Amino acid sequence: MSAHVRKLERAIGETLFEQIGRRVSLTPTGEIVYRYAEQVLGLEDELRVALADAQNVCEGALAIGTSTTIGISVLPDLLRRYRQAHPLVRLQIRIGNFPEVAHGLLDGMLDVGLISNDRIDDERLVAVPWLEDELMLVVEPGHRWADLPSVGPEDLRGESLVCPSAGSQLRARIAEALAPYDLSLEALDVVAESNSMIAIARLVEAGIGVAIISRLAVADELAQGRLREVPLRGLDVRRPVCLLIHRDKHRTPALRALQELLMRVGSGQSAVGS
Repeated sequence: MSAHVRKLERAIGETLFEQIGRRVSLTPTGEIVYRYAEQVLGLEDELRVALADAQNVCEGALAIGTSTTIGISVLPDLLRRYRQAHPLVRLQIRIGNFPEVAHGLLDGMLDVGLISNDRIDDERLVAVPWLEDELMLVVEPGHRWADLPSVGPEDLRGESLVCPSAGSQLRARIAEALAPYDLSLEALDVVAESNSMIAIARLVEAGIGVAIISRLAVADELAQGRLREVPLRGLDVRRPVCLLIHRDKHRTPALRALQELLMRVGSGQSAVGS
């Protein structure tokens, strides 16, 4: 145990940690000290942000919540540009689904979210459209559909299908798109499901099945020829990627700079491969 911890224990007259065998854990007093220490560190970050704001300087921490798809396909190049312009900002990237990102914004743990969803039910959150994504049918290059000009929704009957996991918003969008053709995912041959777009793309590459998936999620695979797009007649499902922010969130210089970059990128729809 460090000398700093022992010094703190002597100062407050209580034991902060207990060790049983190799296991070290906080005592009840230690839990209290830990909670207050987190608050103190949070206040230090707030102080740095406030001082930077007063001087209109882009520095301090900026916490961004997003999905795996956006985090892998869009965010790296975007944040490379941001860091080049604002090297004093410390970026914190947290990957999660929409409810997790929304909760992070509401409890103040996140500054901004980037999500593929504009259906926001909480009036405390504001969604600003940024990019446009779309659903598309993809197959592996050796699939019999790979060179066809298009297929129809009815062709999905009897075809092995890889789908997003039950309960996901993407799966719900796919179900909505197929409903007018009297098709349901329950009636199709769903051979694999995953909550990861990366895993779905890899399963399709391996020939496990075909998939209806976000274009952003497979941009690299399409560009490298590892997957092939097959136009699905009648399927035109577009969904906005939105900047999500708390209505009352203070726009620090770092946050304003990110918003300005997002809007510049979005106006040219050039976030991927630029």
